[in-house]
Amino acid sequence: MKKFCQNPYCESPSFKEVPVSVKKPSDQVRALCGPCEEAYTWGVQHGRKTAESGKLWILAVADRGIICLTRAYDSEVAAQKGLVKYLRQYHGYKGPAKAEAVQQWLQEHDEHLSVKVIEQRVPIHVPSPDQSGTNQLHHLSSFLGKGGFAVLARNRQDPHPNAEIEAWAYQGPLDFKSAKPVTFGLGKDYRHALQALDCQLADIHNKSQS
Repeated sequence: MKKFCQNPYCESPSFKEVPVSVKKPSDQVRALCGPCEEAYTWGVQHGRKTAESGKLWILAVADRGIICLTRAYDSEVAAQKGLVKYLRQYHGYKGPAKAEAVQQWLQEHDEHLSVKVIEQRVPIHVPSPDQSGTNQLHHLSSFLGKGGFAVLARNRQDPHPNAEIEAWAYQGPLDFKSAKPVTFGLGKDYRHALQALDCQLADIHNKSQS
């Protein structure tokens, strides 16, 4: 573990290593001091839920080149089951549900049908804009108005060209030796990082009111 905190705006002794990779858990770590680790752990959860992309599997069936079925499934297994159900219902397939058996049956019995299962990445969650068409960062604006400040940065340890954007909220003067890290947001771009940070500040505000 590194001797000093790897938050680029902090020079305190490190306290704990935290995972910083989203692609593969713990394939990269960062050493943080106590306050930065608390802010990071608090903020990374909502940030990743905001920024992550998930997978869908699209089942497409064409008859003589004309698409006759397209459906989305949350797993490749589910897409395969959907194909088997469709073939049994409309084409008299009576074989096992295994992909190899289905492909062999298609080649032997219906040369006009072609099937593809396509993996598609999609956002898990994209915050919806308000009625004015823009996302208002009410809690972040309030936080900045009460003597806080925010810093946006990209994780320099992540070699991926589309590494996530970090948004750190600090309370105190614009001096990293004196200011205290409050919370942390993570997003696929600057807008999502700020939205994640705003949600974290909202959560802190709501907890303080309860």
